[in-house]
Amino acid sequence: MGAVPNSTNRFIDKWPKPPEIATGVTLAFRIVTPWSAVTSMIDNSDDSAITWLPNAPREKATEVDILFVNAAVPVTDWPGKRSMGTSLVGSIALENGDRVWAVSWVIEMPDLSRLNKGRGGFYKGRSRTDLKGAQLRALVFGDETDGSRVLYDCPVQGPNG
Repeated sequence: MGAVPNSTNRFIDKWPKPPEIATGVTLAFRIVTPWSAVTSMIDNSDDSAITWLPNAPREKATEVDILFVNAAVPVTDWPGKRSMGTSLVGSIALENGDRVWAVSWVIEMPDLSRLNKGRGGFYKGRSRTDLKGAQLRALVFGDETDGSRVLYDCPVQGPNG
């Protein structure tokens, strides 16, 4: 609460559940981090609650997929392990017996020039003057053709790069 100005609830957005990509498997959300967006080193602290992902190679991106798998679907490994070479980030069981999986994999660098113009917003009292700093981030939300949502995690670069 309070993160989004003028919001009356904790949701930034709501959308209908996408169609299944396989029987009992729904790809709901993707988080795409281009190789150039990683601007800080991994913190090698002993916090076992954090799963650190390596940066993608140059000219590639890391995609984290959030998938819902129906309880009736037999699962021997995480989604995409054999077919796509995904790595397990984690999973949790839901009260209804379904499971949410987070997996990551390296993808080709997306064509970010195809992104349509959207609306911008500042959060938690930030303003245009806060754009004058190092290591700024832009989170770009979008819709994929398969019904899933995507978030591009990008650095903000000034006019000189």
